[in-house]
Amino acid sequence: APVNIGKPTNKLGMAIAGVFVLIAAGLGLLHIIPLSGYVPGVQALMSKRLGAPVTIGTMRYALFPSSQLTLERVNIGKSQEVKVESLAVPIGPVGLLSGKRDFDTVEGKNVTVEPQALSAIAGWTQGSKDALELMINKLRLRSIKVATPVETPKFDLEVSLGPRGELRTAIFNVEKARIELTPKDKSWSIKMSASGWKPLIGPAVEFDELEASGIITGDNALLDSIKGRVCGGTFSAKLKASWDGAMPASGDL
Repeated sequence: APVNIGKPTNKLGMAIAGVFVLIAAGLGLLHIIPLSGYVPGVQALMSKRLGAPVTIGTMRYALFPSSQLTLERVNIGKSQEVKVESLAVPIGPVGLLSGKRDFDTVEGKNVTVEPQALSAIAGWTQGSKDALELMINKLRLRSIKVATPVETPKFDLEVSLGPRGELRTAIFNVEKARIELTPKDKSWSIKMSASGWKPLIGPAVEFDELEASGIITGDNALLDSIKGRVCGGTFSAKLKASWDGAMPASGDL
C-alpha cells in the first residue's frame, strides 16, 4: 500500500509557520507597546552620563521603516537650558530588550540652547568613567538654535566621540559654511570652508569661495591660512583675533 507522507509534512510546515506567526505577533506588539515605564531608567542613565538633570516626555519604538527608539521632548539642565524635540536611537528588538548601552550613531533634531548652557555642554565631551555607562560614537544634531536676543541662524552639528566620551571632532554646518574643530593638546585646530557665503557680522560681502585654517587657544585665535575668491578676484590673508579685552583683531591681507 502507498505510504502517505503528506500529513506529517503539512503538520511540520504548519508548526514552523506558527512559530513565525508568534514571532511576528511579538514584534508587532513591541512596535505598538508604549515605553513610558522605561522613561525613568533612561532619564537616570542620561543624567549620570551628562552630570545634569534630564527629563523625557515620551518614548516610542518602531520597527519600520527601520528599527529605532525615539525619545521625544528631551530637556537637559536644572532650568531645561537645552531642549531637543526628538532623539532617534537605532536599536534592534534584541538590543532593546537586553538593555544595550553602546550605539554607533544617535540623531537629534530641533534643538534649542540657552547661552548659559554653552560652557556646560563643553564639559559633557571632556570624557569620564561615567561615559562607559552610555557610549555613543557619533552624535548628529539638526536645526540647532541658540536662544540669543539677536537673531542668529540655525546650524547642524556632528560630533565624533572617543571610548570615554571625549570629543574627537566637531563639525558645524551653518548656511553655506562648514567648520571643523579638533582638540589639540590645550588648544583647538580649526578648519573652515565656504562657498557663496556672507559673514554673519561685518561688511555684507559674499565670498565665492573661502578656506581657512588655524588654532584657537584660550582667548585667542590665529588663522594662519586664509584664501579664497571674492568679487572676481583671489586673495590670501592671515588673521589674529582676541576676545580678552585687548586688541580685538589684527592681520595681513
